[in-house]
Amino acid sequence: MGEIINNAIVKVVIEIEDLYFKIPYSIEDKSMEDALYELSSLLEYNKQKEFIKRPYSGINYEAKLLSDLSRALRIRMEMMKTVNVSGIEYFSKRLEEFLEKMRLSLGYNPHIPLIYNDKTRSNIKI
Repeated sequence: MGEIINNAIVKVVIEIEDLYFKIPYSIEDKSMEDALYELSSLLEYNKQKEFIKRPYSGINYEAKLLSDLSRALRIRMEMMKTVNVSGIEYFSKRLEEFLEKMRLSLGYNPHIPLIYNDKTRSNIKI
């Protein structure tokens, strides 16, 4: 069961990395918010079931906070009727730092996106 959850986490992280390059449009269409919330839920499930020990605690809360920040930016975009709102640069920076921590906790090189990182994975599990 733990390996299935790990694979699901990796798939969602890859989806978030793809959505990262589509900011601000991935925020506007709610896909970034949904993906971050899904990741937070998967990480919380792992924490409750204790399938996996993570070297970085609190990463599920960070995913939830980023999901909430994405929601706030989306609402601001709707109110301003534009995708160029303040806070996108801050969100991008926080998301990039978060993705590095996720890659590291998954046992990958933190500076290479997971889609290109497959051959450099060590045997560390979250």
